[in-house]
Amino acid sequence: MDRQRLLATDLDGTFIGDDAAMEALWRDLEAAGILLAFSTGRHLTSVHDFYASAGTDRRALASVCMVGTEIWVLDGDTYRLDTGWRSHVSVGWDPTAVRDVMASVEGAAAQPDEWQSDLKASYFLDRPA
Repeated sequence: MDRQRLLATDLDGTFIGDDAAMEALWRDLEAAGILLAFSTGRHLTSVHDFYASAGTDRRALASVCMVGTEIWVLDGDTYRLDTGWRSHVSVGWDPTAVRDVMASVEGAAAQPDEWQSDLKASYFLDRPA
């Protein structure tokens, strides 16, 4: 039985940082038949920005974006949202309750709209605790 292998990695500070090493790794993964997926806090547009800045035509098989709230699967030349996953993670999600709780957390400030979604609420804290 042939087993398919997958490397799932973060982008920032992990996959990105040394362009030559990144290209070598990607080549080695392809040669070994190992699929690649990104797991990142970024949104899909930012993943596309990475591809453009890296100047690569390679694409990861999947991008798990927005801290796991979205999974985008490569379908031909474009990414398709995994609506089954979206449906699964939305069960019990109450963004109003999250906003209400976070409003009472001293030092919490919502991150810019770019990093929010209907299934994700991100905040900065001005103190480490």
